[in-house]
Amino acid sequence: MSQFPQLFFGTLREHYTILFGTAGAIGLVAGFIGAWLGSWLGGRSGANAALRRALVDAGPNLDALQRMPEVVAGIDALAIEVERLGESQRFIAKALASRVEPPSHAAAPSPVKPLERRAAQVTPH
Repeated sequence: MSQFPQLFFGTLREHYTILFGTAGAIGLVAGFIGAWLGSWLGGRSGANAALRRALVDAGPNLDALQRMPEVVAGIDALAIEVERLGESQRFIAKALASRVEPPSHAAAPSPVKPLERRAAQVTPH
């Protein structure tokens, strides 16, 4: 009888603690698994029902839905061409900027008088 811990040979209250603790743990695990399985199956069937409704509602527009990959491919091709145009513009601007020679003589700065402030002049702040 020394194989079991002293807890198994204790009073009735200690036995109930073990029994209800084990039953509660088993119930908690079973409830968690059931809730997860139910939500997964419910979400899956709800998504399938929504997809079926969308396909039924799009009856006349089903042709447009089938052409959607072609439209996406066309937009991708257009985006690539616009990017190529932008690259060519940057290249041309860079080439023209490197080709421009600075003037051989610097222009003389024009004498500019600073603005004078009169004593009675009030500036808005």
